Amino acid sequence: MSFLSSGSSGSSGSSGSSGSSGSSGSSGSSGSSGSSGSSGIWAFNGIPAYAVDVVNPMLVDSLLANERALRLSDMGAWANSGGWLKDYDAEYNKGNIEKAAFLKRDQAAARLAVLASELGAPLIFDTRAIAPSTGGTQTAASLNVLVETAKDSKTYVSTPLVQISPPKPDEVRKQIQQVKAKMGDRVAQPAGGDMPYSNRWSEIIVQASPPLAFLSQITPLRPDRHPKTFELLHLAQMLAMGVVMRFKHSLAVPRPHEMDPSVAPIIQTPGHFSLPSGHATETYTLAHVLSALIDGKIGSQAKQKLYSLAFRVAENRVVAGVHYPIDSIAGMTLGQAIGKYVVSRCTGGDVPTYVVDGEKLGTAGFEEPMDAEVGVGCFTSFQQTSKVTVVAAKQTEWLWTEALKEWD
Repeated sequence: MSFLSSGSSGSSGSSGSSGSSGSSGSSGSSGSSGSSGSSGIWAFNGIPAYAVDVVNPMLVDSLLANERALRLSDMGAWANSGGWLKDYDAEYNKGNIEKAAFLKRDQAAARLAVLASELGAPLIFDTRAIAPSTGGTQTAASLNVLVETAKDSKTYVSTPLVQISPPKPDEVRKQIQQVKAKMGDRVAQPAGGDMPYSNRWSEIIVQASPPLAFLSQITPLRPDRHPKTFELLHLAQMLAMGVVMRFKHSLAVPRPHEMDPSVAPIIQTPGHFSLPSGHATETYTLAHVLSALIDGKIGSQAKQKLYSLAFRVAENRVVAGVHYPIDSIAGMTLGQAIGKYVVSRCTGGDVPTYVVDGEKLGTAGFEEPMDAEVGVGCFTSFQQTSKVTVVAAKQTEWLWTEALKEWD
């Protein structure tokens, strides 16, 4: 799942001399150039071209002519009596140029790179030998958090945040029947009607992209009112995507149609392994981060509905024929763990640690938990083992604070 292309799509306005095609720029909800797509001529001759999002040699020639005509080279340096230069001088003289507030001066893509580095800094991926409940040995994959042994000690211990072991191949095959049982949900016949209507397939297609419209349907989330919230969600989704891909690679569970072609997926199966479900992981991550951010800001039912949305997105992937129910269970567990980690990396606090026993996954079905936040506990394959303390980073704390202000 990709997310928020930082507004670069606004450059498409150049393709329409009348500017009509520039309207696609609005899709760049987090990008300053996204809104520039409203006029093709504006994009071609304005800031997008100056930023080289659009190539316009005439603009370069015009700027050169303007520079000479106005004798811009005669201008003196900016007076360092205020603004950015004042901040830079003051912080430099203190020997401290690492200041989270300076993030506001970064363009979105640069800020995202800094924040992504800080968000994932304490995390490492590991594989380890375990003793399954049925005996023998097996390799489990785990996402670990580096925890400082003592304040300012600069020595760390690696603590598993989420550990997932692979299911037995025979148990994976048993899941095929559950996938086939969901095939009838793709298109349903309404009671007493003659014409079939879409039950799931339209959602499945739309939800191939991140479910931003669905989040906005539940909450008053808008890119123009909540730009920092979108950045926070983008950051969380990026982390979730990277983590789940690493688990998929390590566990290497084949997709349903690779086990049984009669599953007949209604969308193209992604070209990576099946467990955990990426859609489940990422949407549960987004649900937790957003619900934590707006907790107390809107109606009390919104949190439950966000988790219900995550459940439906995950279930739709099973209906589509590209995932097993066990993929969704593992993704729900991983997504909630990542979501709680993201919140704690922004605010500081303890995060529960989880173990998913692959050998108990095979016979599991995926049903919506009654309790949204602790719902993973209803599955026998899941075990909450302990907790790990996550320290907030100044940079991610800044983003959380800025996003929180948008909901006042």
